[in-house]
Amino acid sequence: MIDLIKAKILEKEKIESKLIANKNKYIVEGKHSYSFPDQIYPIRSRIENLFINVTEKGATIENSLHKYFNNLVSDENQNYNDFYYSDILYALNVLEDEIGYPLEQTSITNLEFGFNIELNMCPTKFLNCNVLMHNLKSPCYDPKNDKNMKIKKFIYTEYEVKLYNKTLDHSRFEQFREKLKDTKILRVEIKYKSKKQLNNLDIFNLSDLKKPHVYNNLLNDFLKKYNDLLIVDSYNGNSLMSKKERQFVKDCTHPNFWIELKETRHYNTIGNNRKRLEELMKKYELDTWKNNLKKDLLSKFNQLMVLHAGIHD
Repeated sequence: MIDLIKAKILEKEKIESKLIANKNKYIVEGKHSYSFPDQIYPIRSRIENLFINVTEKGATIENSLHKYFNNLVSDENQNYNDFYYSDILYALNVLEDEIGYPLEQTSITNLEFGFNIELNMCPTKFLNCNVLMHNLKSPCYDPKNDKNMKIKKFIYTEYEVKLYNKTLDHSRFEQFREKLKDTKILRVEIKYKSKKQLNNLDIFNLSDLKKPHVYNNLLNDFLKKYNDLLIVDSYNGNSLMSKKERQFVKDCTHPNFWIELKETRHYNTIGNNRKRLEELMKKYELDTWKNNLKKDLLSKFNQLMVLHAGIHD
């Protein structure tokens, strides 16, 4: 569920002194100034895959909590497997003990929350043919010719919606290629980029990620953003539709249709067209993929929230 984390460390002196005292253990690097011999900033260090950066003004900790967990338990720097709530608790508790610093005394600024879903078709094909828009906007990032990546990213000021082929993402690395050769993993993820969005979900510091109700908040917000995705079984409609209905669906699945509406029509017209598209998709079952994927996402959430014991003993 949780992947990237980034948080400010509110009392940087405590972290700084520990890193310097254990610089070999934590792979600490400092930038020495010959003009000012006492100047050591910035200090950069690493605990497994997590980065701690200290400057004169403050300190941060960031990177994938999922990969951190896998580094701890299996010595694998990967995040394609399932990351259970109990795994998150374990990773956060180990991290807190390791750095000797209370996670309550952090201020979280970035967070990724999402799910790895096994599809019955190639995720790249699904992204190319079925995932079209979010909130009636085309992807801000959609590389066409990178054979090692397939991602659609919708970028907003405070968050991003990302869908990508997780199998392809990790198969670039030889050590994971054999394990992933028969998988079709799609990643669906929200990246929060503002404290405001996170605070609205009752997430203020890294320790808050230990609270079960926070995941219900994250899920509810995830589903709201997921519902704004335009995912269609076929952007050409189907043979059961009238010619006029098929043309309407084809028009609506092109972003220029909505751009022109926004420039020339009242916002009520946009809402009416959007409602009509949703009705036609439901009537002619063009939303099967979206509905089934939503069920898979909910099922995955329920699976990951079950506390399972024994694997970290």
